[in-house]
Order: sequence, then structure tokens, then C-alpha cells
Amino acid sequence: MLSEITICVKGGGDIASGVAWRLHQCGFRVLITEIPRPMAVRRKVAFSEAVYDGHAEVEGVEAVLIREANDSLKVWEQGEIPQFVHPECWKAY
Repeated sequence: MLSEITICVKGGGDIASGVAWRLHQCGFRVLITEIPRPMAVRRKVAFSEAVYDGHAEVEGVEAVLIREANDSLKVWEQGEIPQFVHPECWKAY
């Protein structure tokens, strides 16, 4: 069952991907925000690769790059994690 709680994970590098993966496995709706040109050390286990390929799979969970935040609902219904490039989310406060 999909939770009504949405968790936004800032970045899709290897460590953040592990967090996003676990939250997804627990039934939370996860949204990953990313910068336009992400870099990850361990790219095979990083959802950030979806920015380049349109999708990325980590341990059986798929992240899908979306263009509009509203597209996340469809991705969640498919049991996947939406990833959204949004540089404004990365500004220091």
C-alpha cells in the first residue's frame, strides 16, 4: 500500500539512493530532486543516472526522470520513483 506521505530526497547519489530505496520499500512516496548534471561516485547504485538515461534501476527499484512535478503521480502508481531536475531546490538557505 502506498503511503499518503511524500518524502523528497535531495539528490540521487549512491548514499541518497540507498535512503530513497529503503523509504520506497517501506511504502512511502519518494520524489528525488536532482541538478542538471549530477555526479555520483558509484554510478551503478545511483538513481542520479536517470538524469542522463531517463531511468535508473537500483536493486529492482526503478527511478524515472519526469519533466513536470505533476507527472509524479503516474510514476508512483507504477511503483517507481519519480526524479525531477530542479536546480532551485539546491540553493543554500
